[in-house]
Amino acid sequence: MPIMDVIVWGETGDGKSTLINKLVGKEVAQVGKAPGGVTKQLTSYLANIFPHISVRLWDMPGAGDRDVPAYHVLEMLESTFSHSKMHGILLLSSRPDRMPLGAQLVAKLMDLCFANPDKWSSVALVGTKSDKYDHGDAENFSCAVLQEFNQTVQGRISKVTTVNYHNVQPVRDILAAFASQPGIGQCKKPQDEQVADVLRSLNGLEEEEVGKRKRMEEQVARKKRELEVMHQQQAAEREAERQRAAAREHAALLQRQEAERRQRKLQAQIERERQAQRAREEQIRHEIHMAHRRKRNGCVVS
Repeated sequence: MPIMDVIVWGETGDGKSTLINKLVGKEVAQVGKAPGGVTKQLTSYLANIFPHISVRLWDMPGAGDRDVPAYHVLEMLESTFSHSKMHGILLLSSRPDRMPLGAQLVAKLMDLCFANPDKWSSVALVGTKSDKYDHGDAENFSCAVLQEFNQTVQGRISKVTTVNYHNVQPVRDILAAFASQPGIGQCKKPQDEQVADVLRSLNGLEEEEVGKRKRMEEQVARKKRELEVMHQQQAAEREAERQRAAAREHAALLQRQEAERRQRKLQAQIERERQAQRAREEQIRHEIHMAHRRKRNGCVVS
């Protein structure tokens, strides 16, 4: 069974070794969170992707690894692939909003190292840690990020996917697709000046990225202040409405109490008038009774 050689390359901390372990099916590559990167040497691991496809995955030092400069990585590649064919490259990024400068460095150096004119068909962008994405991040990575990355590195990459620790099947599918592509060819280390030009151009991009990030942070801070002001205004409006509602409820209570007081006063007045009426009626009956007695007494005397 033929074996394809595929590089797994990206920025330090993007999950290269983790992805390799998932593809191989066991813990073969060292995984960690060291800020300087875990992988220090060009190391290969064999993975049986499908019954008819075996892939030798090459774990590379992360782009930007402070212990392994880019030039040394190129020397590793040349010593390994100067006389053998490299079938593909997986460029990793854990950022759903953009490909980091490290990935851009990888792509530019790959373009210098491999001369096959159809090499871009054997390159894929892989967004890692997609289980941490927000809604719409996967679509943004597959469309806007891919387009911007191609423009930056002057590439023609068309293969793109997103994966996470629980699902790496999309990468298996891409590796199967690599089997029908011409590959990226043999590696030839570029001239020192060419590498320096790439690094200088990326330094300019880094300054631009810093400026963009600063402007974005300022915009986010401004939006945050506007939201805080809006929330404060809404809270003040709610408090004012609560106070108005409380005032209306208090006024209604006072009106009810006043109405009840007037009702009690009216009922008391009616009761007094009723009692006075009964007293008058009793007085009239008494006077009538006394008049009848005087009349009877007068008749008896006669």
